[in-house]
Amino acid sequence: MNLNFFSTKYKNGTVSDPDKTTSFTIIPRVGYLLFHNFATGLDFIYSSWSTKYSNEDEDSESIFCVGPFIRYYYTLPKFSPYAEINGAIGTETDKYDYANLEGDDKWSLKMFGIGIGAAMPLGERVTFDALAGYNSISYKQKGEEEIEIIGSIGLKMGFTVFLR
Repeated sequence: MNLNFFSTKYKNGTVSDPDKTTSFTIIPRVGYLLFHNFATGLDFIYSSWSTKYSNEDEDSESIFCVGPFIRYYYTLPKFSPYAEINGAIGTETDKYDYANLEGDDKWSLKMFGIGIGAAMPLGERVTFDALAGYNSISYKQKGEEEIEIIGSIGLKMGFTVFLR
């Protein structure tokens, strides 16, 4: 889960025009151990952010995606390294209200990720997970031919709770 509040200020001489942005992201996951050391399941991704500009313009965007993941653990005595592949499809909606323009735009999204990580036990049924990997997101605006692709290398961290 990620919750951000931030302000951007542009200074032109002595005039300061602050823009205020609020964002929220949550990426829960549910999975199942199919057999020893092999897990699969679904990721759910929801992200929302909005900006109020100093000139009273407003812009808000939201993303919703869902998709599968596959993870394979290699069990060692003190931690479990793992490899993971995930993907998702979904939509992004942008709603804007500018002084001279109001409307909304929609994009279809496709996401793909791959990485390696480690799960550190914090008890009998809880682990702290850290994963380093590559993620790709492709955006296609509805009704357009052009596709925008963004790639990133990053670090994901979280907790896994095993229910038995």
